[in-house]
Amino acid sequence: MTPLLLSIEQEDPLSASILIEHGADANLADSKAITPLMFAAGKGQLETLTLLLARGAVIDARSDTGQTALLFAAAGKHVDADRTLLSKGADVNTADKQGTTALMLAAQAGSVELVESLLEAGANVGQQDKRGFSALIAAAWSGHDAVLRVLLQHGAKVNAVDGMGRNALMWAATRGHVEVMETLLAHAADVNAADRRGTTALMLALGKATAVDVLLAGGAGTGVRDARGFTPLMSAAWTGRVDAGQRLLAHGADIDARDTEQGRTSLIWAAVKGHTGFVNMLLAAGANADIMDNAGQTAESLAGKHKQHSVVRVLCDYRAKAAGD
Repeated sequence: MTPLLLSIEQEDPLSASILIEHGADANLADSKAITPLMFAAGKGQLETLTLLLARGAVIDARSDTGQTALLFAAAGKHVDADRTLLSKGADVNTADKQGTTALMLAAQAGSVELVESLLEAGANVGQQDKRGFSALIAAAWSGHDAVLRVLLQHGAKVNAVDGMGRNALMWAATRGHVEVMETLLAHAADVNAADRRGTTALMLALGKATAVDVLLAGGAGTGVRDARGFTPLMSAAWTGRVDAGQRLLAHGADIDARDTEQGRTSLIWAAVKGHTGFVNMLLAAGANADIMDNAGQTAESLAGKHKQHSVVRVLCDYRAKAAGD
């Protein structure tokens, strides 16, 4: 590392200015092609950054990963550094080798001020990286509702999808960001949109009780099926999410629906996976324990086959009680 780079990294603007004034190369990069301008931008050292630009620093030079000084400043949420770079002609829509832009970084970081500044400078609100992530999806994933609202006000498409076929609502549901989900639904997000595997936001939210409530209230369907033919209730049974299962049943989920591949019900899947609490909940709600899958196996026989002994006892007790009644 050169003396100039070292002084910037150590946040010593006085030494940096002395070195620059005495002829230090403003564009001499380190082994990763990170220039003094990038270092200064990433540290938010406005004085050094301004001096480097005056001494001929290449504003859109790229590091080995394709990052420019603007991206370094955005990652560090340094609004003034970004504004200075933009005022000197930095490309607001430049992207690194992964397709990440300054706007995406600002959205992920949750900086409303920086997002607004970039948009005012002409940032493309719908630009996507190599995964298909946009600034809107980045904000949704990170749970930054205020940033999300700004992006929507500037024309971000609420139902745009990434490379997996997932929209912002799905990513917010995955993380349980309720406030973000409510904002997206208020802006007409498709609550029943499915990704390439047929997975919906409701299926992705099953581990987050409040998120499930928000989606059900927003019209999420309990009868939709993924690529395996699983309904949300079956997915909840697979993972043993009792709270989610109760909410789904309260909103009309078909308790005895079968998946399309093996003909198994939610009860059968809960039994196979050994989720005793879920089995008890389904039985109490009226699940049919006699239904057989496509191979002629019931929940009880499959629980025995998979050595889920506690489930076998529950099902045996249920059968005995039903016979006694």
